[in-house]
Amino acid sequence: MLLRPYDHLQSEAVQNLLFYAHRQHVHLDWHRPMSFLDLPGTFAFTLWDQDYLSGLIACPEPLGGTQWLRLLVVNNAADSVTVVEALLQAALDKALSHGVHALYCLSVNRWLAGHLSALRFQYLEDVVTLRRIGDRLPTLPPSPYTVQNAYLEHLTDLVEVDHAAFAPPWQMLRDELRSAQRQAASCTMATLDGQIVGYQITMRYQKSAHLSRLAVIPAHQGKGVGALLLHHVISAMLRRSVRTMTVNTQQSNHQSQRLYLRFGFRHNGYDLPVWQRPLASS
Repeated sequence: MLLRPYDHLQSEAVQNLLFYAHRQHVHLDWHRPMSFLDLPGTFAFTLWDQDYLSGLIACPEPLGGTQWLRLLVVNNAADSVTVVEALLQAALDKALSHGVHALYCLSVNRWLAGHLSALRFQYLEDVVTLRRIGDRLPTLPPSPYTVQNAYLEHLTDLVEVDHAAFAPPWQMLRDELRSAQRQAASCTMATLDGQIVGYQITMRYQKSAHLSRLAVIPAHQGKGVGALLLHHVISAMLRRSVRTMTVNTQQSNHQSQRLYLRFGFRHNGYDLPVWQRPLASS
C-alpha cells in the first residue's frame, strides 16, 4: 500500500470514495468534506493499493497543541483494520512533528470506536445533547450588558472571546468560526462599555434551532452574560415560530448545563464519546 499526501489531482477519486463508502467518520462542524480539505493548515493523507483508493484521513491545523480527527473514510472493499491503522499512524506522526501533544476524536460512528481503542486512544468524556420545547422563558434582572448583532467585521474579536472562554481542544479555529457565522440564523454578541465579552451562534433547521456556540470571557462569567445571550436568541427564534432548540456541551461543563437547565433544556440521551490519544509519550 502507498500512503500519499492529498492533493487536487486526487479529488475525483476522493469524491467517489466519499459518495460510496459506508464507513465514514465526519466530525460535526460547518465544513463539507471536500471544502474542509482545501482549508489552510489542513493535512490529509490517502492510502492506495495500486490504483485503488483504500481510504482517506484529514485533520485541521493544530490549535493550542491539540488537534481533532475531522475525516476518516474507508473503502467498502478494504480491510478496515489495515486501512485505519495505516492512516491513523500517518496522522499521529504528522501531528507529533507539528508539536501536537494530543489528538482528539468525537466518535459519531460506532464502527470507529473499536479501532480507536486498539490504537491506544483513551475515552475522555461525553458530549451531551440537551433539548427544549416550548415558549416559556425565565425572567431576567436588569443587565448592564447590551446584545447586538455580530458581523464578519467582528470575527477577530469573537475568536479572542472564544479562545479566552474555552481551553484546548474545545477552542474554534478562525476558519471554523467564520464559516459558522456565515451560516448562522443568529449571531449576536454581548458588550459592556464597547468591549465584546460574549457571543452566541445559532443555526436554524426549519422548525427547530441549534445553539452551536455560547462563549463568555472568564472575567464576565457568572454575571448573567450567557443568560442574556440565551434569552435573546430564544426570544428571536420564538418570534420566527421556532419552539424547539438543541444544544451540545461537555459532560464536565457543569456551569453551562446549569444555565441550560434553567432555560428549560433537558438531556435527551444523544451523547457522543470523545476519545483522546496523548502523543508526548508515544
